[in-house]
Amino acid sequence: MDYYFWRTKFTDGYCVLVRPTLDRAWELDEGRSRLDEFPDDFVCHMHPDYPRDIQLSDNLFGSTLPVISERTRQVLSETSSNSLEFLPTRIANHKGRMELEPYFFLHPLDVCHCLDLEKSQVEWNEIDPSVIVSMEQCVFDADRIPEDFTLFRLGGMGHNIVVREDLVQALHAANLTGLAFRDTKSYKGIG
Repeated sequence: MDYYFWRTKFTDGYCVLVRPTLDRAWELDEGRSRLDEFPDDFVCHMHPDYPRDIQLSDNLFGSTLPVISERTRQVLSETSSNSLEFLPTRIANHKGRMELEPYFFLHPLDVCHCLDLEKSQVEWNEIDPSVIVSMEQCVFDADRIPEDFTLFRLGGMGHNIVVREDLVQALHAANLTGLAFRDTKSYKGIG
């Protein structure tokens, strides 16, 4: 089975977000639940440098976390067996008005320590040795990935969300906009 990193892609005409600031964002990388304490009034703003890009995609560009539409949330709820949280956010347009469509931060709670550390040639953070600061390539030990994991955070690099091939196909089949996935095997260093 192949695996991909969840990404977004810039498309002319579609909104770009200002990178939001989340309190204790490191908890998300560790897969800690935030649903009970997440603010009801969180807002992501369209980036002022892109004033003509106003269409809303199903996976918005510009955030460090995936900001997904209700359609994307529904597909993931129906097709992924992993523990997921959908943290609600509103989208403020260039005039400061709130868009009507509901959006969510996609927050996978499952963390999988599945890297083949030797083959991936990882470098650990000197201050926090549980965090990987770089790796030369991304090589998984397939035996360490549970059979039912289709969407999870990569252990040691929790900001990377990994998606199994069959879930990528289901997302594409739903004709969702703004989706981009990077094959983990093509990973060559940070980026």
